[in-house]
Amino acid sequence: MVNITIRDVPPEVRDVLAARAKRRGQSSQEFLKAALLDIAAKRDKEEVLASIDARRARLPKIDVMSLLVRDDDGRY
Repeated sequence: MVNITIRDVPPEVRDVLAARAKRRGQSSQEFLKAALLDIAAKRDKEEVLASIDARRARLPKIDVMSLLVRDDDGRY
């Protein structure tokens, strides 16, 4: 396992996180480790957008003009 150190955390933030950990019956370390695992498990906005772009690149191109030119009598 890797150790992570976060410096310059305001005391009021530390107190809020410690209180949340205590309410859950966890140590601050357990609470923060679980929070980091949750963050890492979720894709961020850039990852989601990159995934969408990759999927869009694989879709067939549609000629919109050919859809607008209709040979039928206008009914669907």
